[in-house]
Amino acid sequence: MITATGWRWKDIDDLTLPQYEVLSKFWQTYPPVAITTQRIYSSITGYQPPTLKSKSTPTEKAGTLQDFVGMFMSQNQGQGIVIEKKE
Repeated sequence: MITATGWRWKDIDDLTLPQYEVLSKFWQTYPPVAITTQRIYSSITGYQPPTLKSKSTPTEKAGTLQDFVGMFMSQNQGQGIVIEKKE
C-alpha cells in the first residue's frame, strides 16, 4: 500500500477497516497512479514485473518435533534434550 500510494506508515496505521474496504473497492475501478503507470508501461513494452512466489508451502516446511529439536542438537552435540520416538 505504501509503494502504491506514497503514504506514510502513520497514514496506513490510522486507517480503519471500513475505510480500507472503501479504498479497496474504489481502487478496483481507479487504481493508484503508481499501479496505473506500471500497467501502462507493461502494455507498451511487454515487461512483466516478477511475481513473489513462496518456495514451499507451509506443509512442506513442517517437520516433526524430532526434526525441530535436531536443528538445535546438531549445533550443541551432546547437550540438552533427548527425545525418543515412540512407535
